[in-house]
Amino acid sequence: MKYPITTFCLLWAVFLVSHLSLSAQPTFTLTPLPNSGAPGETVQVEVTVDDFTDIVSMQFSVNWDPAVLQYQSLPFITTELAGFNQSNFGTSANLVDNGKLTVSWLDPAVSGVTLANGTLLFTIEFTVQSNDGTDIVISDDPSVIEVTDANGQDIGLTFVPGAFNG
Repeated sequence: MKYPITTFCLLWAVFLVSHLSLSAQPTFTLTPLPNSGAPGETVQVEVTVDDFTDIVSMQFSVNWDPAVLQYQSLPFITTELAGFNQSNFGTSANLVDNGKLTVSWLDPAVSGVTLANGTLLFTIEFTVQSNDGTDIVISDDPSVIEVTDANGQDIGLTFVPGAFNG
């Protein structure tokens, strides 16, 4: 063999590529409905997901300006994720009064769940507090962002923020 190191490197690269998971990050989209309102009115933020494939667990935080929107409730939580319910959300006053809501979920079967693109995961209801605007974002404040696939890899997430225009 004339080029043993080159051949070895090529074979090793083929092996690595064939054994690595190439999972796409799920995309979470936050959509305020309506996207504007006067103080005292109600607005709901729908959180939908795309590319939610073979997901075993997720955790993240949703943040907003509490001077603009006051948390009220979670009027909808999907039943398409086993065990996903009100107890998976951190909604204590010390969180939501500061514009923070935490989300965590673990697939009880630990086998991975796939959802259709556009699946509505949950809806957050707010009361408008001022005529100002605020972005509604996913962050790691206070819960670290983590999305784990069926291979046990933290694949993270991407998100499309919501904009409430006041």
